[in-house]
Amino acid sequence: MAKRLKAHKNITRIKNLKNRRDEYWVRIQRGGEQICNRHFYDADYGDSRLALTAAQIYRDSMLIVNPKMSRQQFARRKMRNNTSGTTGVQKIIKDTKLESNSISYRVRWIPKKGGKRISATFTVAEHGEDAERLAIEARERGITEMRES
Repeated sequence: MAKRLKAHKNITRIKNLKNRRDEYWVRIQRGGEQICNRHFYDADYGDSRLALTAAQIYRDSMLIVNPKMSRQQFARRKMRNNTSGTTGVQKIIKDTKLESNSISYRVRWIPKKGGKRISATFTVAEHGEDAERLAIEARERGITEMRES
């Protein structure tokens, strides 16, 4: 598949051979919600270049009003598959042959864009009841360290 030009991000070209109603389609989502869905027909603007220009202007205005999430906001959103109850904290239960299972909490984050992932693990055997609290605090410190660059 060809790489989409940044100038055409969120814009799809649709060629309708059945009724010859070619168009550009602008779609933008934020947080899983469709915030923008509009069609720009060539016939309404005279030709495809003018329809594309109108679609780009509309798309750019919608992106100003609805900016994308920051890295911190993205890292704090709760996912569907979250089992620990706290975003970014993974509860790990290892089934051992001993009488009790080994329970630990793992946190991960990437302090700067394109950087290396940092991970910390807190075991109940080592930290007792404080393991989960320590993991949550470590995650918050990690999110605070995040930078947009």
